[in-house]
Amino acid sequence: ENGELMSAPTMTRSSSFKIHDSSEVQRNLDGVILKVSELLYVSADMAGCLLRHYRWDDTKLKHEWFEDQMKVKAKVGLIDAKAQGTSTPNEVQCLSWGHGKVPIRKAHALSCGHFFCKSCWRKFLESEVENGRTCIFARCPALRCNKQHVHKFGCTCTELVPSSTFKKYLKKAHLMKKYNDWNLQSFVEGQEGLKWCPNPKCTRVVEYKQGGERTIECQCSHSFCFSCLRPEHEPAPCDLVTKWLESTAVSDDATELWLKARTKTCPKCQVRIEKNRACNHMHCTKCNHHFCWLCKGPWSKHGTSTGGFYVCKKYQEDLKKGDRSNEEKDMITTQQMLQKYQYYVGRFNDAKNGVMLTRKLERKLDQQFTKQNRSVEHTKFITDATTSLAHARTCMQWCYVLDFYLVAGKEKKLFEFQQELLIDHTEQLQELVETNTVETLLASKKRNFKQNYHFEQPSEAYDSNCKGRKF
Repeated sequence: ENGELMSAPTMTRSSSFKIHDSSEVQRNLDGVILKVSELLYVSADMAGCLLRHYRWDDTKLKHEWFEDQMKVKAKVGLIDAKAQGTSTPNEVQCLSWGHGKVPIRKAHALSCGHFFCKSCWRKFLESEVENGRTCIFARCPALRCNKQHVHKFGCTCTELVPSSTFKKYLKKAHLMKKYNDWNLQSFVEGQEGLKWCPNPKCTRVVEYKQGGERTIECQCSHSFCFSCLRPEHEPAPCDLVTKWLESTAVSDDATELWLKARTKTCPKCQVRIEKNRACNHMHCTKCNHHFCWLCKGPWSKHGTSTGGFYVCKKYQEDLKKGDRSNEEKDMITTQQMLQKYQYYVGRFNDAKNGVMLTRKLERKLDQQFTKQNRSVEHTKFITDATTSLAHARTCMQWCYVLDFYLVAGKEKKLFEFQQELLIDHTEQLQELVETNTVETLLASKKRNFKQNYHFEQPSEAYDSNCKGRKF
């Protein structure tokens, strides 16, 4: 109305995932236990034991509980304390071998009523934690069988040890931390849409309710795929990434591909022989057979009349007739596959090295900005550019994988066209960052710089183009 031009609102993509620290997840765990405890009208200890047994699937637990709670208790290994019906004396017998009676205040029993002295409980629980993450399913160490025989697994008490007992008797802080960490891990693993960040130095948890393949950028700066937990690999799907990594590793499949492309079998003993010179005269050192590399006929029937050492007229005549052996057809096909494979492996490794160099440039600029005491607001567009460069080069790296498996056709042509655009813009941005000094970049129009060379995650564009893809 005032004749002034209004700038268009900036459109940003909302994040579809959340990052939680371990304390938030612990609060969620405690909340689930409290909710189940109130709903099933049981103690928090029993609710925790039930949830751990059901792998934190509260829906399944509630369904089976309301159908037959006694059956659930028997399956989990829980006993009602009221069902014991026995009074507690001033002294109780510690059930550990060689121990006598101890005052009740120095002993402890679970709902099953098996008493052990506090020292035995402490040693038992320490041993359970040191044995590994199965400690969260630890059971009462007592035997419920009084028969005189070699006791088996079924003779032991099935009562689960609740978390409160661990907290009460585990005095070593590092062991208690291990128990809590394993309990938290089991909770995250049992929740749909929750996964730990795969960075070993990070303790954060990612919440992504939609599930499936999605690149996650954790607060620790580690980017990974939510589905397979590998480093980010868009636009290549997880199944092709697995296939690619297996094929590029030193494996029997890769060796077999090379052998089929570079060798032929001896017509007599079938051992594989590689031709490493121009001469067609082949000598098998295993069976001492001499033959022609091209037609595989006995060398005794070859000579100047058949073309000598470097030409085989019989082979040329067969070619004119279109008569080519199956082995040679397979060899030609395999050579083409090997050539294609080596081409894409080379491009993949070049892009991978490009990512490493970009990360190195990123660290160099960060150190330079810190040394020069430059404010983050002034240099943010440069660091954003280097971050976009790293993402773009990672995308280029996995574009070659997807291109390798795409079947020739319209989809492949469209994909390669978009791939060329990505490569072109990435190289332009790389040149801008590398050839200009920091002062020149800071003096440039920051807004235009960001608008012209902002890299978006390619997942949506590539996913739409690759629906119904053929590999």
